[in-house]
Amino acid sequence: MAAGVIGAELMVRLLGLQPHVQIVRNQGRVRLFEIDGTVVWEQSRDRQRFDCPSIDALGTETVMFFGDSIFYGTGIAAEKTFSSILQKRLDAAGRRACVLNLSQPGFPFGPKFALAKRLVPLHEPAVVYWEIWDSEPTSFTMLGGTAYNLTDFELGPDGYPATFPFPPALNRRLFETSRVYEYFTLGMASKKTVDSAHRWKEYVGERLSKVVELTRQARAELVLVLCPPLDREFTEFLSEPRESRSIVTEFASKHSVPVIRLEEAFAALDYREVRLDPCCHYNEAGHEALAEVFNRKTVEILDRRAGAAPSLPKGGETW
Repeated sequence: MAAGVIGAELMVRLLGLQPHVQIVRNQGRVRLFEIDGTVVWEQSRDRQRFDCPSIDALGTETVMFFGDSIFYGTGIAAEKTFSSILQKRLDAAGRRACVLNLSQPGFPFGPKFALAKRLVPLHEPAVVYWEIWDSEPTSFTMLGGTAYNLTDFELGPDGYPATFPFPPALNRRLFETSRVYEYFTLGMASKKTVDSAHRWKEYVGERLSKVVELTRQARAELVLVLCPPLDREFTEFLSEPRESRSIVTEFASKHSVPVIRLEEAFAALDYREVRLDPCCHYNEAGHEALAEVFNRKTVEILDRRAGAAPSLPKGGETW
């Protein structure tokens, strides 16, 4: 019996098995920490570019990106990501600008906003690009030093999944120390019935509105970026928009925030030629295409700021 349990534990750990739940462990290159009570993590700093030579120079504009693995560029070398390409294009055009990519894999709203609250007032960027993907309104919880996205799970009074009828103290101990127990607990746990429309309306009203307020206080132009799945033609996704997108774009129109819908920007492209996987991540060609979209928008904003006092963009602008 004991040998079987140990064997199962070793198998789960060696094979890296885990249920379909976002889990961030404080190990390897990943560093977990908290900012004002919000769980944040960092996989690498090779996209952030805080070493931009002219970042503190007078007249230099800062461009900031906040997102998850899509903006981070999962599976792509740092120098091949859109933010690095954008920096090179701005440099080549003689623009005094620093591109800071603060994205990290798995980031929903919480860690993005925790970083933004600290870094936007500090760097006073010209523009902030805010990526929005399906997991944006969800959140992570720290349990025993590991971060879990348990937004949709039924949890016990102590915040842990209680799949098996064990006393809470034993359940917590097993969950924190055994990967096999964690695997089956999360794989068999009960989930809530989710009202997607309510979740997204709550998100824009209670959270995204804070991003609007933060960027306006810093006199930065906020641009929302809606990312589509990459399992179908972009035009096909356009013809069947998700309700979440309508909720976000209506909010953006109401608050005069421009929106880039990548399915519109990439409508003429073959999705198979720009995707890394069927989920949502872009290959090198895709990052070149992203750089083109953001270069065009960034130059437009920088030119406007150079020619006149900062002004709000036209309401509900989309690409």
